[in-house]
Amino acid sequence: MRYFVRTGLLALLLMVFVANAQPLVVMQSADANTLDPTMNRESPTFNVLINIFDGLLFKEADGTISAGLAESWQAEDDVTWSFTLREGVTFHNGEAFTADAVAFTVERILDEATQSPIARGFSFIDSVTVQDDYHLTITTKSPQPLAEIYFSELLIVPPAYFTEVGAEAFANAPVGTGPYMFNSWTRDVELSLTANPDYWRGEAAIKDVVFKPVPEAITRFSSLSAGEADLIVSVPPSLVGTVEATPGVSLKTVDSARVVYIGMNTKKDSPLQDYRVRQALNYAVDVDAIVEGIFGGLATPTTTVLTDIDFGYTPDVSPYPYDPEKARELLAEAGYADGFTIELGTPNGRYVNDVQVAQAVKAQLEAVGVTVD
Repeated sequence: MRYFVRTGLLALLLMVFVANAQPLVVMQSADANTLDPTMNRESPTFNVLINIFDGLLFKEADGTISAGLAESWQAEDDVTWSFTLREGVTFHNGEAFTADAVAFTVERILDEATQSPIARGFSFIDSVTVQDDYHLTITTKSPQPLAEIYFSELLIVPPAYFTEVGAEAFANAPVGTGPYMFNSWTRDVELSLTANPDYWRGEAAIKDVVFKPVPEAITRFSSLSAGEADLIVSVPPSLVGTVEATPGVSLKTVDSARVVYIGMNTKKDSPLQDYRVRQALNYAVDVDAIVEGIFGGLATPTTTVLTDIDFGYTPDVSPYPYDPEKARELLAEAGYADGFTIELGTPNGRYVNDVQVAQAVKAQLEAVGVTVD
């Protein structure tokens, strides 16, 4: 089963920031794991990082790519990308942004000693060649149609400062070129940012922003309605009606590119190695019922790990229909008329209503004879 969730569910308190006297308080479900962009891409962390750092390119809200730290770029051929960088940009500590910073960032990500969790995403890069301070070339190992998207997610770090303070210190007190500068961080309590007055796009309208980790959704909402938070993210569907009925609070949703799916291990010796079993499990799960019952309609069934806003998406494939009788037939055909036992793992709180979905899938699979631990 696959579906994508409107993870853009957020609620905000409609208020006027008088002379920016008070910081904007954002409550997320979790704290940032690290402030080193080469070491993490988990969503609550990335929500903070994109305020401190800039990407080589910039991804707009509609998914199109525009200029970022590179003011222009082009594909010279199938594997060669040339970039002209923005001049006059400085990191928050005054260090100049140059092509060396881009090369340093890529080299750090791809260095096996770094053990970067995002290295696999950038493994298509073969080399970075610096021509001068503001011109560089990135060569890929083979044609990469998603290269520009990855370049927009390449958040650039300052080589001199990073080398001076070391990886651990940088991860706790970073320096970037972004719209906000790091101020302070008390882990699991709050993380404070201040607007960068010299930001190359212009100083942000809101001077101070505070991120607070609050795992419980109802607590985040209570804080919002009490005026202790200005924006909360990951509003569960069960709270949508309550949020919408609260005076002075606005709920915003957007279709996400986040596809939530259950992966099947076909390398391990198990019934999952038979394609008929895999098909049967898909027929056994009522995705539409999960979308309506668990997400209140705020999710959309899909067919692959791509959505209709992604490059490469095809509308020509339909989701599996709910057909438990077909599931039983396929299981019997594969030699499992009496079912089998399988283990299902799930995160808890990482995605909206993830455990509830896993519990629903368990019940639906057991209805066709598959025992789920």
